[in-house]
Amino acid sequence: MLKAIAAALIIAFSASLAVAANVGGTRSYESQLSGATDTAIDSSGQSDWRGIIGGGLGLTPEFIGANDYEISALPLFDVEWRGAYFLSTQRGAGLNLYRRGGLKFGPRLTYDRGRDSSESTFLAGLPDVDATIEVGAFLETLNGPWRFKSDLRKGLSGHEGFVASFDLAVGGRLNDRANLILGGVTHYASKDYTKAYFDSTVAGAGRAVFLSDGGGFSDVGGYATVVHNFSERVFLSGVIRGTILIGNAADSPVSQSDGQYFFGTVFGYRF
Repeated sequence: MLKAIAAALIIAFSASLAVAANVGGTRSYESQLSGATDTAIDSSGQSDWRGIIGGGLGLTPEFIGANDYEISALPLFDVEWRGAYFLSTQRGAGLNLYRRGGLKFGPRLTYDRGRDSSESTFLAGLPDVDATIEVGAFLETLNGPWRFKSDLRKGLSGHEGFVASFDLAVGGRLNDRANLILGGVTHYASKDYTKAYFDSTVAGAGRAVFLSDGGGFSDVGGYATVVHNFSERVFLSGVIRGTILIGNAADSPVSQSDGQYFFGTVFGYRF
């Protein structure tokens, strides 16, 4: 069993870092898979290894600010060892440095997939945003039905900026087999991040020239997640998420639409 898990860790490593919760909050595994991991890992067992595997499909914007949508695969892989080290398509790779009661925090690595101008004809003429590893830290608190999550990430190349997220949610049972989670989230992006994704220095294709005037809060949104448990190990999650771009992200002509939405479902197995 341990050999199989180790092999899966190696195979999934490159995909597992592709999770960074980007501005807009609808084009990242971190937001798209959040419902599948919120109730997935049981820390009360005796095994050193705990986690989930699975997958699903989501409908997401073609790029941050797009008004056209595409169907994308949602690979789910989330493993913890002794409640400390984790590797996940949703959370990245990191360490629960402090974990006591309802509080945990620590360092982690995530991955921003960047943006290619070839993703949409609307992006033609804009420079690509290179993919980058992000180094950062996270914090999560649980108090009864309430949960607060926050993190800070710094791109090492690509956007080379800082992004911070703040997420407050409340959860409860719908019945003996289903849970409902309602939450709100916002992101703060530094000038370097905003410049990489939202500056338009080349007019054309219906865009004006736009230079961001600094960092700031870039979006505010909400989400609803339902997790239905077929058994103790098998579950199905569904997520509806809506985000409104604000500040430079909304003012930029690179953004076709301030409203960004995501619909997705994931089938998972706990072990």
